[in-house]
Amino acid sequence: MWQRRAGTAVMVTMSCVLAVACSSESSMPVDGTSSASVAAKSLTDYLLQPSDVPAGFQKQQIPSGATVSPLADVTAGAKVSPTSCKPPESAAAAKEAASAPAALFGDGVGGTTIVAAVGKASAGVNGSVESFRRYNLGDCATHTLTAEVDGAQVTATQTAAPIEVDTAGVNGVVAARIRSMAKASGSNIDATQFVAVLPVPDGAVLVSVSKLRGAPDEAVFRQVVAAAARRIAS
Repeated sequence: MWQRRAGTAVMVTMSCVLAVACSSESSMPVDGTSSASVAAKSLTDYLLQPSDVPAGFQKQQIPSGATVSPLADVTAGAKVSPTSCKPPESAAAAKEAASAPAALFGDGVGGTTIVAAVGKASAGVNGSVESFRRYNLGDCATHTLTAEVDGAQVTATQTAAPIEVDTAGVNGVVAARIRSMAKASGSNIDATQFVAVLPVPDGAVLVSVSKLRGAPDEAVFRQVVAAAARRIAS
């Protein structure tokens, strides 16, 4: 879902991750406490495992050089309107994203992909709950992104709506249903992605469920977000 060869579809389905990849704002602490009072874990301890995802999903290898923040590559130099909805770009954040711990699961012919990624807010990787909300909800709930993808200029319109999810033991979570629409090479692309950003000490965990076309099963999203929260709270 984040591979370069996915081209236009990647730009459309992953436009929400722009804030996650580029922003370095601080994240909310878990359960409203300070980061120092929460036991620190290895970043990889927060990642989803095969036991956390529904039956039929298989863990997949992330291609060398790929990241879960594809827009750092696909939309380099992209224009966002309103301009206030484009977070400041950071070369350091893009570099960190390439080495951020991540897990990828796919259901094969179903075309649904589950991604979990985690990084330190201080390094700009995966941003924070606040940055996601700032650049994808509120005044930025609807915005357009124009970029050159595979030699063609593509403009995608993204519309996001917050949703409630069960994250027992973890407060300050933001989740959204994001619809992205674009037209490229004579084809209309209309895709939906579910995204949640969960705060951890000095960082955040990103969980997304998407399909290159159409909408993924929201029940799958809710299941894996709840699993991610359990890993954080345990």
